[in-house]
Amino acid sequence: LTARLQDTDEPVRLNAAYALAAQGAVGPLLHALRREAPEQWHANIERADFTSPSQLNAVYGLAAAATALGHIGRDARPALSALAAAINDENEWVRRHAAESIGQIGPEDITAQALLGALDDCRPVTRWSLSTDSLRETAASSLARMTPLPPTAQQALNAVRDDENAYMRAWAAIALDS
Repeated sequence: LTARLQDTDEPVRLNAAYALAAQGAVGPLLHALRREAPEQWHANIERADFTSPSQLNAVYGLAAAATALGHIGRDARPALSALAAAINDENEWVRRHAAESIGQIGPEDITAQALLGALDDCRPVTRWSLSTDSLRETAASSLARMTPLPPTAQQALNAVRDDENAYMRAWAAIALDS
């Protein structure tokens, strides 16, 4: 399964990541998340033309590893600092999957701070985005899962209650009313 995390076929990589998650195999998934050099993380998926399949595969592998770690839940806590770092990745897919997984794994000071930083993310999006605010929305939903909500998050989410994005307002209300 670990070798299949590097397969050139995306469904193979994704299924391997989920199978490892089902086994609670944090180590191989964390290794997959950290394995790629930072320059490979800045994959061509951010551009309109894909000239490097290996870079594209690296991003899919990172996103799959981040997602699978989230499915493990609390047992994947050793991966939280790597996921918090991945929130700052240049690739929006990696950022969004890392933010979502943090919400599934559970609260830690380092992850709350990473999510709070993501609430203000204003990087331009690509044609591959699901939403112009996908990272912001994912960070807000992950913060809404944190109990207890860190005091610093309460202040930031209060400011988001007036956001122009309806999803941001909704996640802030859910988080603050919990």
